[in-house]
Amino acid sequence: MKRLVLAALSVFVTLACGPEAREPRPPLVASSEQVAPVPPPPAPREDGRLPTVAKPLRYALRLAIDPRKDTFSGSEDILLDVGEPTAHVVLNARDAVVKRASIKARNETLPLHATMRASRGALAPDELVLSADRLVPSGHATVTIEWEAPFGKELAGLYVAKDAGDTYAFTQFEAADARRAFPCFDEPGYKTPFDVTLTVPSGMLALSNGPEAARDDKSGATTFTFKTTAPIPTYLVAFAVGNFDLVEGQKSNPPIRFVTTHGRGAFAKTALHDAEGIVPLLAKYFGIAYPYDKLDLVAVPDFGAGGMENAGIITFRDDAVLLDENASLRQKRGLVGLMTHELAHQWFGDLVTMKWWDDLWLNEGFATWTTYKIVDAYAPELGSKIDAAASATYIMDQDGLASARAIRQPVASVGQAMESFDGITYQKGAAVLRMIEHYVGDDAFQRGVHAYLAAHAFGNATADDLLSAVDAASPDKSASDLARAYLDQPGVPVVALDGELCGTKATLMTKVARFAPLGTGSVGASASWKVPFCAEPGGANATPTCALLEGGPKVVSVPSACPVFANPDAMGYYRAFWPTGSIGPLFSKLSTTSPGTRVAALADAWAEVRSGKLDAGVLLREVLPAIDREDERHVVERLTSILFDLADVVDAATWPAFEAYAHARIAPHLARLDRARKLDDDQKLLRSSLSYADVALGVNEALAKKLAVVAKKFASGDASIDVDYGQIATEIGARFETPATLQQAVTSATTPQAHALALRAASGVTTPEGARAQLEWMLSPAVKLQDVRYILWPLASHRATRATTLAWVHEHWDALRGKLPGQLSRGLVGMSSYACTPTDLDEARAFYTQKAATLEGAARPLAQSLETASLCVALRTQILPEMRAALPRVSSSATAGPARR
Repeated sequence: MKRLVLAALSVFVTLACGPEAREPRPPLVASSEQVAPVPPPPAPREDGRLPTVAKPLRYALRLAIDPRKDTFSGSEDILLDVGEPTAHVVLNARDAVVKRASIKARNETLPLHATMRASRGALAPDELVLSADRLVPSGHATVTIEWEAPFGKELAGLYVAKDAGDTYAFTQFEAADARRAFPCFDEPGYKTPFDVTLTVPSGMLALSNGPEAARDDKSGATTFTFKTTAPIPTYLVAFAVGNFDLVEGQKSNPPIRFVTTHGRGAFAKTALHDAEGIVPLLAKYFGIAYPYDKLDLVAVPDFGAGGMENAGIITFRDDAVLLDENASLRQKRGLVGLMTHELAHQWFGDLVTMKWWDDLWLNEGFATWTTYKIVDAYAPELGSKIDAAASATYIMDQDGLASARAIRQPVASVGQAMESFDGITYQKGAAVLRMIEHYVGDDAFQRGVHAYLAAHAFGNATADDLLSAVDAASPDKSASDLARAYLDQPGVPVVALDGELCGTKATLMTKVARFAPLGTGSVGASASWKVPFCAEPGGANATPTCALLEGGPKVVSVPSACPVFANPDAMGYYRAFWPTGSIGPLFSKLSTTSPGTRVAALADAWAEVRSGKLDAGVLLREVLPAIDREDERHVVERLTSILFDLADVVDAATWPAFEAYAHARIAPHLARLDRARKLDDDQKLLRSSLSYADVALGVNEALAKKLAVVAKKFASGDASIDVDYGQIATEIGARFETPATLQQAVTSATTPQAHALALRAASGVTTPEGARAQLEWMLSPAVKLQDVRYILWPLASHRATRATTLAWVHEHWDALRGKLPGQLSRGLVGMSSYACTPTDLDEARAFYTQKAATLEGAARPLAQSLETASLCVALRTQILPEMRAALPRVSSSATAGPARR
């Protein structure tokens, strides 16, 4: 009786609530819409993005993953915000077979019909169109999809990797490969929470972005349920399944674990220690605590990148982070840099994400810049400040191409997004940020970064949002005005210097133009920049004089004695060109200025030769010999880099003279290092790189044989041999081993470091027969996909094996594509950059242009590689006669032509 009374009361209250309450609940579709014809789905957008009729608000993912099988299955519920009545939901999927799909709105469920199509510029279908028989109203709706898909074959999507007899599954979703694992709105602008449930075979562990919330074992399988994530985009979702070793680190703020394949946990100690030291430094700089509930660091045994910043579960190439007692200084330093870069992304990229791929530099450029800054705080002895200066000068070579792209450039397809993962995004982006920080001041820049992160936490932002925040923190200097030209146009500004350069006051006449190497003509004649130019006299306590250059010529007065050095510590993103008569005095006093300034001066002199403004003879007679007394590693390594570049243009007739010249530049440094009783870390690194260069740039058989003996001792465990020197000796000594012996060393390696070293040594052969043997072996299952690069590219770059390797690639293209399916083959078009004669260039253009048409994201890399080759042809034509005139005559038979690393 009581229920009847309550029911009656309920009806009374409902009827008393007004006209809306008395009306029946509307059906899923209005009557007029029910009879109207269903419109066709929206066409693929020209900008490469999905139609915006429906947007995701939350995902509930359920996947069944058994790495031992060929396929996996899944189901999901996606909560949508439908902006207007529609019969179609368009999202991304690739390679998936949709078993069933439906949409629920207003308590009614409609079946959905699935069709696939290609987005703009895609070479394979990657848009999933789900269509209903009638319109779905605006408002919230839930799409449910069940599917099955194959594991990825390209180290992308959800893929399988094997290690020591065990099989694992991992993910790699950036830039647009989450769609290979589950249907989704695969764009960075859609950040939502994810509820993830993974069912895996009993005995295997499953990991994802959130901490494990529950585990259920039944019927030979284990179901892992994870805590709901903070809002993240699809490309930052991650799974890992397998028989893992879990190495526990700190328990809170955040809890950190290192995850390895079975039996590899003992090698995680160094990386775990570095992570625990770096996280608090990042939190302190950004002014925001680590933003996620936990941090898993996963070492993956077959991985296409160095690392991937998935929120709360970062993945790494295993041989980059699993270090044993024989790890070299270079490997340890590489680990610190890689770890810092990926951890920085947890704030820049994960906490705050770009809205679209045209601002990828906000992720990668900022993480690269942060790496230099935080590594300097974590381990100042590593010299990351000089690393930053050197990196800025190197990326200018790529940015000097006519085909170079702007940092911030429209992206209208997946292929164009993939092309954005290059040095312009990473190194130029970092260099521009470094310049902006120097211009506005460190404190103001840090305040702006903190304000930007706080304002957009767990959301999306643009570069303009960042620059506006820095502007607000620095009212006297506009970061936006300075940055715009560097972000939105390609190219490197050159400040041409002239005037009275010595005396109590140097009067510099400055003029800004775009750097144009020989062969590019007058490219970028209309380009303009605001250049924060600085110059200073030599000396330990020198004070720079700075001016903002824009428009026409400008006079800058520098109180000084001769000489004056431009761009101190390479803080500005520009080159400085001096008159020919000033080069000798400048380099004779080069040691009086800072290492970063010396690196910039040396790089600028070589760029001046490449632009046709400076005779190569001046470089050979006055610039490079001035480095003979140099002891700073970065400066000397810039010298050897220039020698390798010069070797590219040397013909067979000139080679003996150049070989002797290169040895003369390297020998003084090696002699000093050999005489030293004890070497510091930088000296150890320098001895290794110089030893490699002295062999690679010549026929220094005596050194090669000496290093082969060192390699034998190193392999036997001789602890007196420095590890970096032993590893270089192993790579060079490989020329005296048979290909079969080198291959056996790879397959028998028992640690990640030994495996990586054996791979590098395997490419040390110097005969055509040896090169072909290693290339054929490279196609076999014995060489993992991630390891192909260790064989193919060194053999292509070595002088003795280049011609054989390039011909082999042409002959075995289909087999090579089979080894490197899909996007893994994209980088192969870079082989065209090795041409340096008109005939070779024509052949490369004909071959690779045809092949690139079948490769997604290869258009720009091919254009830049072919332009690099054409510039080599133009440079050879210009400077080879100048080099012949400057090089001392050497009585020797001509050896094979140019060397390239």
